[in-house]
Amino acid sequence: MKPLPRIFVAATLLATFVVARPLTSHADCDRQGGILCNAPRDASQLAATHYISYVPIQGGELQNNLAVVWVDTRDSATTGSDLYLAIAAQCIESAPSGGTPVCTDAGDQRHPAIAASGDAVSDFGQGTAFGLLVTFEDHRFATSRIWARRMRGMPSNALSTWDSAAIPITNGVSDATMPTIAPTQHGGAIIAWLDGAEGSRRVRAQAVDSAGTALGPADGLLLGFAGGDADQVRAVSDGAGGAWVAWTTSDSVKFTRLGVNGDPIAGWFAWGVGTTADGAAMDLRAAVDVTTLLLGWTNSGSSATYVTLLRQQTESTMTTRDFPLGTRLHDLVVDPNVRGAFAISDQLGGENKHDLLATRVDTLLETVSGWPTIVRSMSQPSHARGAGANGLFVVFADWLGDLNIYASHLELDGAVTPGWTPNGTYVTQAPDVQDEPLVVPGGPGAMTAWLDWRNRATSGGDVYGASLRPDGLVAAPRPEAPVTAALAAPRPNPARAGAVFRIDLPAAADAAVGVYDCAGRVVRSLASGTLAAGAHELRWDGRASGGAAASPGVYFVRARIGATVLQRPLVVLR
Repeated sequence: MKPLPRIFVAATLLATFVVARPLTSHADCDRQGGILCNAPRDASQLAATHYISYVPIQGGELQNNLAVVWVDTRDSATTGSDLYLAIAAQCIESAPSGGTPVCTDAGDQRHPAIAASGDAVSDFGQGTAFGLLVTFEDHRFATSRIWARRMRGMPSNALSTWDSAAIPITNGVSDATMPTIAPTQHGGAIIAWLDGAEGSRRVRAQAVDSAGTALGPADGLLLGFAGGDADQVRAVSDGAGGAWVAWTTSDSVKFTRLGVNGDPIAGWFAWGVGTTADGAAMDLRAAVDVTTLLLGWTNSGSSATYVTLLRQQTESTMTTRDFPLGTRLHDLVVDPNVRGAFAISDQLGGENKHDLLATRVDTLLETVSGWPTIVRSMSQPSHARGAGANGLFVVFADWLGDLNIYASHLELDGAVTPGWTPNGTYVTQAPDVQDEPLVVPGGPGAMTAWLDWRNRATSGGDVYGASLRPDGLVAAPRPEAPVTAALAAPRPNPARAGAVFRIDLPAAADAAVGVYDCAGRVVRSLASGTLAAGAHELRWDGRASGGAAASPGVYFVRARIGATVLQRPLVVLR
């Protein structure tokens, strides 16, 4: 047998989730992309991770995989909201899918986090450490608790209790919420969460081994003893077998470093170190450059809103730098091929619209020449995420445009990679709403998943995915022609300065579209005549036919498509 490469690999234990296939090229991917879940009712709260598996065919090859977990309401009448998992290899298949249950116990399961855990090649041979670790809030009891499960694939691979069912991580003395997870060596993990003990929010963390056994105190190790309520918590592997844990309070950002057993390593303490924030610290993001912690957050002070980046290697060496990168930090990522980090943010541009920015910093937090780069201008990015892969992949949803998913790839010098469309390449142009995209590296390219409402009438909110090639080609679902004419909800709604309306037509048709008041009078005509098949964006500037601003109140967008009349309400504010 060909020896395994000396890198982190996942064994073929997940054969029931992923159909083994040789990793050849993105060019072999189905450009239709695929469905990760289209079960009835709604999916929400996506979390994703990436791992590499070994395919023992044709001499042995490596395969990139995307693992996505989500909250699912298909059985909400009997078990509440549940958790499901889907895994896709390099190419995302187009067959319908319902996913694999993670936890369908009675009571709601919410806010999942996922990480791939395992060590070096020895874990492949022993088959004891690799798994996809999922942690989440569980509401089956009076207080919310943190639970976890390891997903290993075939039932015969179950080696401990949490391989076949979820197990409790907290004891239920107080509400525990918003868990985060970082894998540690030998198949274990550090799980951190917000704890509501004693009428305030504190941060606690628990280490578990590869069997899911808790290694710390029964209620977790208390972090950050004072400094106001904690608002956010993030855990990331430290590159040396342990984990960094960072959190925000009302006036600071703090962090500490824990070993594999959950105790602070030498030179670090449970109460953490950190920096004072200027106003509220929001949008906390964490990444690790080799073993160095990188943090970013939106720092909303009394005079300005800006992004702060922090670099920490030892307890006594900390660098912080403020960047005029806008009003919101979306993501902070690293590329394993280069040192430093990438930050994705948005800033207010012209006409009260936003520009989506990406910047690259070096190991001293200095901006690299050629950055920042405008990924998309004059937009309203609702959700943007990045993945480092020989540069930066950015995937985002634009709510000011057509509510679709876009992507771009930037070179290390900040230039848009040839083959990608300036201002973003469509990942999907499907009808209705697509939002909350996630992206993970996938070999030379990347893989993305998002919430998709194209089948709202039949299956509610679904989970879709696509593979992104470095040259700009997207193996994504093509827009499906609507069966009947559809008028999407106006956006924004309520509106102050006008709104956008989308009409989808299965075939060319005579159409008349306008805005009407409650008495049925025409306020403004938007379209009249023949419209081609497909999607149409119509914009209303908030003014009546005579040019005067429409008075505050309730209006209706009415579209007459042949003999069909469609109507949507719109609230106008001033």
